Amino acid sequence: MKVNLTILLLLTLHLTVAGQASDKFQTGYFIDKFGERYDGELILQPGDGKNPGALVFRESKNGKKESYGPDYVKAFVIAADSFAVIEKIPLANRKVLAMDFARITLRTQNGTVYLHELSVQKKSGHASSAHLVTDEQLRYIIQSGNKLTVLNKGNLKEFANIVPDHPDLRKRILARKVKLENIGSAIDEYKKFKTEKAFPKQ
Repeated sequence: MKVNLTILLLLTLHLTVAGQASDKFQTGYFIDKFGERYDGELILQPGDGKNPGALVFRESKNGKKESYGPDYVKAFVIAADSFAVIEKIPLANRKVLAMDFARITLRTQNGTVYLHELSVQKKSGHASSAHLVTDEQLRYIIQSGNKLTVLNKGNLKEFANIVPDHPDLRKRILARKVKLENIGSAIDEYKKFKTEKAFPKQ
């Protein structure tokens, strides 16, 4: 599938923030389904759309590695990023993934926006090469109540409903001046808007 340059740039940006956890351990903690917290070092290994991702944990550099799925982990934090488990995730061809990890990118009174990463690997010889880039690999998902919506070019109004208290941004989204590949920038704009509103300059 052909991917345009903007999507590739978006992929590179978010892999820098979230995807690097696939390459090395970072300080953080996780909370299990019983509410217990475990501090140490973590790596997130994304799922592939058929199987959910896995969280690899160790207490220290020389500690034993343990791998946990979204059926055991309730939430976790890696460096500055927070992750949660979401259920019944819509996929292509009307398929549904029972549950998986997703990074929380925005929380408002109207809902939560997640970034869900899917791992697509190509096997080369006896080893797997780096991720293949597809437009399904990074997806923004909005959760409003019990409803999950995967953002696409035709339903960006769902994102506008998440930010009703930023009239200018909402207006631009509804006027289709905010593109799917610009959602990350729009989220940053909204966060800046809320910060400036909460802490106005003197």
